[in-house]
Amino acid sequence: MNGPLAITPSDILAYCELYGIKVSQTREDFSRFIMALDDAFFEHVSEVREKEKQKTGKTSNPSRRSKK
Repeated sequence: MNGPLAITPSDILAYCELYGIKVSQTREDFSRFIMALDDAFFEHVSEVREKEKQKTGKTSNPSRRSKK
């Protein structure tokens, strides 16, 4: 696979554990925020790659988390 990968829920939870984020609502809010940032990043990557495709005729697809 070529390109960036989505941040996994287990990585987000590991971060919460590492930094002592214990309150479940805070973890949920943090997780949603990180996933939203990740989705925005992949949207940006997609736009950049589309522009690259238009210029060169080549492209590769970024790894994307499935939308719920």
